[in-house]
Amino acid sequence: MTDLPIGWYVQSLGKVADTQLGKMLNSKKQTGTAKMKYLRNVNLRWGAFDLSDVKEMDIFEHEVDQFTLRPDDLLVCEGGEPGRCAVWRQAERMAFQNAMHRVRPHPGTSPEFLALQIEARVKNGEFDHLFSGVTIKHFSQQKLRSVEVAIPPLAEQNRIVEILEEQFSRLDSALASVRAVREKAAAFRSSLLHAAFNGGFGLFDEATEWLIIAECVDRKADITDGPFGSNLKSMHYVSSGPRVVRLANIGNGVFLDVRSHITREHFITLRKHEVQAGDVLVASLGENIPRSCVAPNCLGEAIVKADCIRIRPSARI
Repeated sequence: MTDLPIGWYVQSLGKVADTQLGKMLNSKKQTGTAKMKYLRNVNLRWGAFDLSDVKEMDIFEHEVDQFTLRPDDLLVCEGGEPGRCAVWRQAERMAFQNAMHRVRPHPGTSPEFLALQIEARVKNGEFDHLFSGVTIKHFSQQKLRSVEVAIPPLAEQNRIVEILEEQFSRLDSALASVRAVREKAAAFRSSLLHAAFNGGFGLFDEATEWLIIAECVDRKADITDGPFGSNLKSMHYVSSGPRVVRLANIGNGVFLDVRSHITREHFITLRKHEVQAGDVLVASLGENIPRSCVAPNCLGEAIVKADCIRIRPSARI
């Protein structure tokens, strides 16, 4: 960071805040005599907390100061999606697990300003070199404390946070409008399809042949879902290579370009689950099933995951 405005300075995070890794859960040592709610990695979102499923563990009296939160503490993910962070603003007593760091800024440093700066730099890839691990990334406390952050005067920090929060509110409003339009479009699409396949547009007559899906393929193997269990775990995913088609790729009639990859060697062992251009992909899980789409010509080598069904229609269909 160079050419900072007058009054700004750069300092390591460990010099402007105290950090603490959360408590490791040892199920064998739980007594149930000092239960306290605690946050896990899954409870921490970008800029918010999901408290719909909060667990409990023993936090003994001598551990309370070390492993509990105060309002205005910043929580940062240690693993999973390292760097994901949000400011805790609630007065409720809450502990945190060792998948997260508690960052407690010193006076003169805004936790909201730190959170926004960390989010910006994580999403820009500036912290990638600080994360260890191949399949599951980790952000050690030592690396977190070494991060250099830009610190303007406190009044300037608060003004920047206020401006950004106002813009985020406008963005949230715009996204809500977009979602409403998409819901209406999806409902209209469903109505059109229902009408089309129930004689509404006169598309079908007495000569129309109706088949079950099994009669639309040449071989039994042309209808399949993806590999289960040990055949496809998180450790098998890599940054590039043949693609894995997941629920996230299947929109309502549209293939969505969300990318997951496996090695070509692993792809060869799972070839019976291969997806080719022109295959019909059907979601078998999720809120909106059975949504479907057609695999595009640009797909390349790919397999289908267990939550999707691949149908390879006969050439006559």
